[in-house]
Amino acid sequence: MEYKKDVCAIVITYNPDKDMALGMNSLLKQADNIIIVDNGSEKGQVSFLKKICSENKIDLIENNTNVGIAKALNIGIKEAIARGYKWILTLDQDSVLTDGMIDKMFSSYEQINNKDEVMIIAPKNIEKEKFSTDIILDDKVIEVLTEITSGNLVKSEVFDKIGFFEEKLFIDLVDHEFCLRINKHGFKIVKVLNAVLLHSLGETKYNNFFGKKVSTSNHSALRRYYMSRNRIYIWKNYSKDFPKWIKMDKKLFLSEILRIILFEKKKTEKIRMIIRGLMDGKNKIYGKYCDKNKGRR
Repeated sequence: MEYKKDVCAIVITYNPDKDMALGMNSLLKQADNIIIVDNGSEKGQVSFLKKICSENKIDLIENNTNVGIAKALNIGIKEAIARGYKWILTLDQDSVLTDGMIDKMFSSYEQINNKDEVMIIAPKNIEKEKFSTDIILDDKVIEVLTEITSGNLVKSEVFDKIGFFEEKLFIDLVDHEFCLRINKHGFKIVKVLNAVLLHSLGETKYNNFFGKKVSTSNHSALRRYYMSRNRIYIWKNYSKDFPKWIKMDKKLFLSEILRIILFEKKKTEKIRMIIRGLMDGKNKIYGKYCDKNKGRR
């Protein structure tokens, strides 16, 4: 069955680099329509985006400021739904689809008996630096509780059933909250292991710790604020439904703090912002971070 005509890709950008063109080349072959939602990039980057869009008949929606990943996704998704698309492919600006990724995802989807229950089809994410065409991939389809946003094929109908991405979270864990909500409503998420999406390492570094390699994400203090604050929201809202996942995430959170203390720079600032995030989460203060000391949002 030909699914390409049913797929609209939503790409969220924020000051993208030139490598983004590679991702667009791979995407143009596999989606019927592409909508880029830019989150307040600088003028130079916006000009770069406009050039890509004009050359490839891609639609560009410009936000004058950074409205957050959740709202940017919702803007693009609502536009895709208005155009009648049944499936929405959500992507980061640095992601690259491997050949046939979407075909493999839909081919596996067709083999599922209870297709009506499946609301997200996710690919296997592999770092660009580690990928080789010689890698032997498993052709299994597994059910998962949560997945990161990039590369997911989302059924348009799910938004009528459970709502859109939670905009008050702004950024970080927006994807996990949405996935948990899908599961809470009795729907499913499947992952196709032979469909590969390539992503970049970002700021990830590997540190030697008594002969073992320990990775650190090196997120900024501001990102650490959002991560800790939004975790409180998720823990409060989903602990009864998914206690094992919440327990695992709490352990991960403690592990991240330890890695910051041991290996990362600006650790004092990051720990301070983590504490601030926890406090704001407890006090139900959401949206874009507001620095009370500077009196601005």
